[in-house]
Amino acid sequence: MIRSPFESSLVGITGATGFVGMFHLACRQRAGLPTRILVRPQHPWAKAAPTNVEVAIGDLHDKAQLAAFAQGISACFHYAARASFRAPWAQLERINIEGTRNVVEACAQVPRFLMCSTVSTMIRRHDMHDVDESLLPIDGNPDAYGRSKAKAERLTLAAHAGAVVVRPPWVWGPGDTNNLPTVLRPAMKGMYRMVDHGKRRGEQLHVSTFIRENEALVCTEASRGNTYFATDKEARTFASFAGLLLRAAGLPMVERSIPGWVVPILHRLDAPLFRGKLRLSPATAVLARYEQTFSDRALRTLVGDLEVMSDGEFETELGAWLTAMGGAARVVRGRKQGADEVLVQNIWTWLTEHSESVRRVASGMSNAAIPGKMLG
Repeated sequence: MIRSPFESSLVGITGATGFVGMFHLACRQRAGLPTRILVRPQHPWAKAAPTNVEVAIGDLHDKAQLAAFAQGISACFHYAARASFRAPWAQLERINIEGTRNVVEACAQVPRFLMCSTVSTMIRRHDMHDVDESLLPIDGNPDAYGRSKAKAERLTLAAHAGAVVVRPPWVWGPGDTNNLPTVLRPAMKGMYRMVDHGKRRGEQLHVSTFIRENEALVCTEASRGNTYFATDKEARTFASFAGLLLRAAGLPMVERSIPGWVVPILHRLDAPLFRGKLRLSPATAVLARYEQTFSDRALRTLVGDLEVMSDGEFETELGAWLTAMGGAARVVRGRKQGADEVLVQNIWTWLTEHSESVRRVASGMSNAAIPGKMLG
């Protein structure tokens, strides 16, 4: 059991209108823990915030609102980012690097700061198996998103004495309108293809485990100044993981496959021949050919095993959420940065009222202090 060392129970969350941030907020709200979030003026929560949630209205470049957001909080969970393999560098630099710099500066007097990074900081053009944090990012990373987050990691750790960086892989679970559609959309159109029959392994992390780990990390002095990989207990083959997602959505399994060596060629031909319709990024071209897995041994040694349900239970819950939202066709349309107010409200209501994983995470949180007691 990990107890908070802080006097204030109030924490701040950036990116609380996205998948991971909203799940985290739902857990805290259901546990009765005070939380302040940073919300863009265009988002529906800027007009009507969820019950018992404080809102600072602004973005990552509004320094006055960032100062208001940081005032009096004991920890900041920084999830806001442009998470895309295909985004232009100027956008990644503005949001992931300069935006993070602004949040870190605003939180200079906040005791703890957790930055959500990504295993994409580590992408290389060769196989990597069970690598740990001693392996450092390289400038030759083919993924611009990963390069931007590596820069954000360095500036965060250099500027904030209470910072900790966490590198998750593909985060999955109820509320996901970001990663899940990349599998469901092409599958619904009959265009999804396995690469080499999906035999390579990759890392994933259920969102509930991620939130429990993050809450535990900011309560642990030993995490200061460190970086951790965070993953599910076992790496899955892409065929296994895609099968899990497709079963949850009630879609047929994918049988068709293409050889891995074809993907880099398709990437090079995507723009001139297919006018970008294949949506293949440099990172996708690399990950299709090479198996890259990471060890979360350091994190689990520090905070323990914090899963709240089995894989089967997680899959069942994901299916229940998809059904409640109106099925795969509804979810793949996404939140549209909050413009789809109905979907935003439906996701929030389901997470706070019906999600079993949210309930179990919330049950492990203390009502007395931040971030609270954790099961385990």
